[in-house]
Amino acid sequence: MARNEWEKGEFTIPSAEWAGFKAKIREEMNELHTRQLEIAKQLYDCLIVLAKGQKNFDINYAGFEEIEKLRLPENPWAVKPNRNLSRQDELTVVWALSEYCHKTKKRRLVRPTQKMFPKLGNNVTEFSNINCSLTFDNTTKKVYWDVPQNNHACDDARDTALGKIFFKALDGVKWTRGSGGRVWGSDEYRDDANREYGYGDNSYEKGSWGPKEDKSIPSKAAQATRAYNIYDTFRK
Repeated sequence: MARNEWEKGEFTIPSAEWAGFKAKIREEMNELHTRQLEIAKQLYDCLIVLAKGQKNFDINYAGFEEIEKLRLPENPWAVKPNRNLSRQDELTVVWALSEYCHKTKKRRLVRPTQKMFPKLGNNVTEFSNINCSLTFDNTTKKVYWDVPQNNHACDDARDTALGKIFFKALDGVKWTRGSGGRVWGSDEYRDDANREYGYGDNSYEKGSWGPKEDKSIPSKAAQATRAYNIYDTFRK
């Protein structure tokens, strides 16, 4: 069932954890970019054959079809721990090929290079894909998670490499007093129910992290899931 949803997160990372936290995410994102570049090269080889002799070749349409064919039973570009790239991470490869042609004003396919999937240095403060973004503030030692509203946006965002890498890193933080944070958001069903009962467009908490919060994460996630299911059943 379609469901427009969104979520945001804000976290204060302990000073002693800050550099390692960023480095962990940056290293795994660089590994992802390496795998995506290899996929892009294979996709390019497929598309250049299909595009031969065509004046108005649709890179996006053909790319979305061809990248499905590149999947293997044991994908050598699996993101740790040993899993295939999500569909969203694959679509990012197609988008990168198409967008690069547009930016460079090329009317034909351009062979993939490192520029499309750059190596991220220590100075990088934002990571993003077509679904979500992660921003670091070195001054306040805060990190921000943002998923714009879209159909199944939160599910898709958390299934991307960026989402999995980020929340895995959060779970590994040694939280101290005054650190931590939470994720909050809403969806169209929740908003409809709130308006129906006069509560406005209130968001709800989807998980919290901190010194004494670790054990509450599964229970709060379960509560949010139950709320979805109860209201879905009511609507049907």
